[in-house]
Amino acid sequence: MKPVYLIGMPGSGKTTLGKKVANALGVSFIDLDEFIQKETGITSNAWILKYGEACFRILESHYLKKINQINIIISCGGGTPCFLNNIDFMKSNGKTIWLNTSIGFLNNRLENNKRAVIDSSQNLFPQIVAIYEKRLPFYKQADFKLDNPSREAILAILSTDF
Repeated sequence: MKPVYLIGMPGSGKTTLGKKVANALGVSFIDLDEFIQKETGITSNAWILKYGEACFRILESHYLKKINQINIIISCGGGTPCFLNNIDFMKSNGKTIWLNTSIGFLNNRLENNKRAVIDSSQNLFPQIVAIYEKRLPFYKQADFKLDNPSREAILAILSTDF
């Protein structure tokens, strides 16, 4: 199986569903942000706050390419497909699945979850909308789009495509 890249907004369920799908298929799972933290010793949020988003995106792209292997589900950071032609890399090396969820769902999920690209001291809803709209052209390039994604829906895609 070629790599499967789960993309979508922060809070859309990429890590949770990715682990479940990988377990069901008996393949490896990597959360890109967690992988970067293990490799560098610093969280993605801390990296962005300390060195800036542009520097983090270069690092992220490097590690995305480093973990390219067969029989793996990769949960990408929300912005991963939007920088440095990462969406092109993912599509040419595997399959991309966009986990699309409602803004209201994301707002509820991110309410108590600190993210570097979202100011939790401010109203989240307009921030989420702005980020979503900025990233939408990249997410739309995914091989598959799942509205209200589930483990079963991802498995159904993978069973027909692989």
